Formats: sequence, C-alpha cells, structure tokens
Amino acid sequence: MAAKEKAEVIQARINSENKSLIVQAAKLREIPVSDYMRLVLIDQARKEVTSNDQQVLQLTADEQIEFWNALDNPKGLTKAQKELGKLIKGE
Repeated sequence: MAAKEKAEVIQARINSENKSLIVQAAKLREIPVSDYMRLVLIDQARKEVTSNDQQVLQLTADEQIEFWNALDNPKGLTKAQKELGKLIKGE
C-alpha cells in the first residue's frame, strides 16, 4: 500500500467455527488475524481476477483426475447427441 493511500475497511460476519479456523491459520503463520486475512484474501482475489482475465479454468486435484479419466475413458454419445450430430450433418 502506498504511503499516502488511505486504508479501507471491509467487514464480514462469519460463524464461530470459521473464525476459529482463521485464527488457527494465522497462528500457524505467526501473524495477526487481520494480516492473515489480507494476505490470503488479496492473493486469492488476484488469482481469480487473473484467471478470469486470461480465461483460464482452474481445477482442483480431484477435478483434474476426473477430467483426465474422462479423456482416457470417454463415454458413448447419448441418443440426443447422436440425433444432433445427424441434424448438423444434414442426414
């Protein structure tokens, strides 16, 4: 943040379980909760905006495995997909 830039305030209400998780995570990094939230939220927001700008699809590890399994073992076309193919080909 620039020296002359005024800090803005954002407030959020969360349940006690989520607050406890955030407090634990901040303790793991040995930083105050507010610093932890700034670091994590700003980093995540930057990643999401960049991904959107670059039109990049990000998948979790489980989603990646499911995607690759689908490519390795494709399912057959449904009846509706076959009919659509015939319409497109003009059959």
